[in-house]
Amino acid sequence: MWKPLHPSTVFSLAMCMCAGGCALTAEQKAAVMRFSEATIAFTDLASQEFVQSRADVVEMNKLRNQLDRAGGLKPRVEGEELDGALTLERVRERKEAMAALREYAELLETLTTSSNAAEIRAAAESFTASLKGEITPSGIWKPNFIYSNLGKYFSGAHQGRESTW
Repeated sequence: MWKPLHPSTVFSLAMCMCAGGCALTAEQKAAVMRFSEATIAFTDLASQEFVQSRADVVEMNKLRNQLDRAGGLKPRVEGEELDGALTLERVRERKEAMAALREYAELLETLTTSSNAAEIRAAAESFTASLKGEITPSGIWKPNFIYSNLGKYFSGAHQGRESTW
C-alpha cells in the first residue's frame, strides 16, 4: 500500500540534491524554469476555469429551466442540482490539486535558482503542506484531495468506481 512521504523526508531529499553536487547545466536550469513557469501559468488558469465553469453550468441550467417553464414543461434540474457534476466540493478538490501542483513547480524553481537553505526549506514545507491537509476551524483535520486520494489510487481501491475527474 502506498504511504505518503513524511515532510522531513521530502526536505531531506531536496537538501541532498542541493548538497550532493547535483548541479544542473545552464540548459537544464532553463528547461526546469520553463517547466515551472508553464506549470504555474497552467495551474492559475485551470483554477480560475474550474470556478468559471461551475458558474456557467449553473447559469445554463437556470436558463434551461426558464425555457422549460415557458414551454409548459417541468424544469429538469432545481435547487442544489443546478451545478450538475461541478459541485462546490468537486471544484474545491480540483483547486486543491492545482494548488499542490503549483507548489511543486515553485519548489522546483527554488531548488534550481537558490542555494539558500531557508528558501529551500520554506518551499519544501509549503509543498508538503499542500499535500497533507488542513485543520478546519472546528479543529477537525481534513485531508486535501491529493493526499487522501493518491493512496486509494495506488492501492487499487479506486477501481470500479466512477471517476470524480
